[in-house]
Amino acid sequence: MISLLGGLKSGEEALTIHFEISESQTYEALLNARLHELSEGHSQSTLFKKIGDRQYLPVDFDNHARSLADMIDQSVSRVTSAQDEPLAMQLRNVSARLKNHEHAEQALKELDIFLEITNRKGGELELITDLRFRKANLQDRWNQLGSVPGTDFAQEGKDLVLRKARSTTGERLSSSTQLLAFYDEALACSTPTNPTCSRAA
Repeated sequence: MISLLGGLKSGEEALTIHFEISESQTYEALLNARLHELSEGHSQSTLFKKIGDRQYLPVDFDNHARSLADMIDQSVSRVTSAQDEPLAMQLRNVSARLKNHEHAEQALKELDIFLEITNRKGGELELITDLRFRKANLQDRWNQLGSVPGTDFAQEGKDLVLRKARSTTGERLSSSTQLLAFYDEALACSTPTNPTCSRAA
């Protein structure tokens, strides 16, 4: 179970993180812009660029960077131990530079370095585990919002299914972040023909 949850201790913790990311004003602005595109009948998004198979990033670099900054701010706010504070301070510095267009690109690289370090222990490990899950959750949301309703996924009866070239694949999502993004964002953005979306409650 811990493996499925990316190292988090419980499904409740995973859901808390998922809903906290939903509350990010930067992410919410991008989501609402995508829903507006779909409500106008534009299934192919101009808000995202494809970087791989079912992989997308926001076209707006500042939105990309600020979304990650919001994620860091949410994560370090959970720090409760003085022993974790040095790492939290370093991450706050990365967050501040992500919000500055001039320094954001370098800050993105530094964030990746923080997330790749594996010899964390105690509270630092919990903080980085939290941050890794948030980043995976955010990326899977972007991947879902960049996808095309009816072509890449669709609602068939009461079920949401993955598609490729409009054909149902039978493929199954393997991680909790993929599942959360699929059944949240895809549910809001899915109708077979004329995608008029409303945010899932």
